[in-house]
Amino acid sequence: HMVVYEWLTSHNLHTCLVTLGRPSVEKYLCRPGAESPASLDLLWQYHQRSGQHAHAAQVLYKLATTPRDSVKLYQRISYLGKAVMCMRSDGVGCAPHLGVFLHELEDLVQVARVQKQVLDKISTVHNERAEEMCRKLNSNLISLTELYEDFAEPLRLSECILTILDCAGHDDKLLISSVWDNILAEELAQCSHKSNEDQMAVIISKVRDLGRQFTISSPCFPVAYLVMQLEVLSCELEVVKSHVHKLMVELGVSVLTLLDIYDQMFTSNNRCWVAKGNELHLIQVVANFADSFTENKDLVPIIERRAVATQMQDLITNCLSTLYSKPNCAQLIAYLKTLQAKL
Repeated sequence: HMVVYEWLTSHNLHTCLVTLGRPSVEKYLCRPGAESPASLDLLWQYHQRSGQHAHAAQVLYKLATTPRDSVKLYQRISYLGKAVMCMRSDGVGCAPHLGVFLHELEDLVQVARVQKQVLDKISTVHNERAEEMCRKLNSNLISLTELYEDFAEPLRLSECILTILDCAGHDDKLLISSVWDNILAEELAQCSHKSNEDQMAVIISKVRDLGRQFTISSPCFPVAYLVMQLEVLSCELEVVKSHVHKLMVELGVSVLTLLDIYDQMFTSNNRCWVAKGNELHLIQVVANFADSFTENKDLVPIIERRAVATQMQDLITNCLSTLYSKPNCAQLIAYLKTLQAKL
């Protein structure tokens, strides 16, 4: 048998070998010295074809986690994905230790995907340090702590840091806010030559992409903080007032939640709007938001429309109270009163 198996292997007839399904094939593939990735790749396929899915997953796990330069990260991710599929097979069984192993594999897949994001980012840098980092990232699976401390943080890979924090379930608000500040600053620096509207469009696009990646319920997508930072930028760039609330609604933030955020921003009486050159910016945004609602009430589920209308009425009333004490606001006051009537 062994001579036949050697011949099949030497002639790259691997499919023929694993489909034989004989116990002697397993013995051949598990022989001393047969620990190469090529042999293990055949072994897991043999187990899978024999219906031994848990054994196949264990071999795939070994392929993915054994440090070696010859197996790249994309292959390790593929092995882990196949291991998860094997463990989800109907024939695996329901033993508790198998469930624990499946959970471990799923966690490894998540971390490996973060590792790939870090690798992809570093791959765009061309120097000896970056090349050595890429070699390390390819040659083994690395923990989230190592990814953060040894790669993402030293190279200031802000988006990768945010992904690591999200994967780890980290909820340090100050750290997350600081990372977001860096992301926004980096994007602005890269598009500073563009027009104000185009700069805002770039920022909105980046926040949209990350919002879809993390979902709005993640601590790594701090909705209230981002609304404030984006509105400050909108005020500074003097762009149209609809960018921020439209983005947040698009990402799934409820209108009621947004109204709460804008109400808190308004009642805090933050002087930053004066510093940015338009003390009425927030009131203009509220007016634009209310106008969007009156023109398209499908923004809100029917069951919430009354609550939204009432909250918008209250917010507009507060805005009007502020405007009555300021000069040259007759046009904005009239606009808000018209919106109140529509609500």
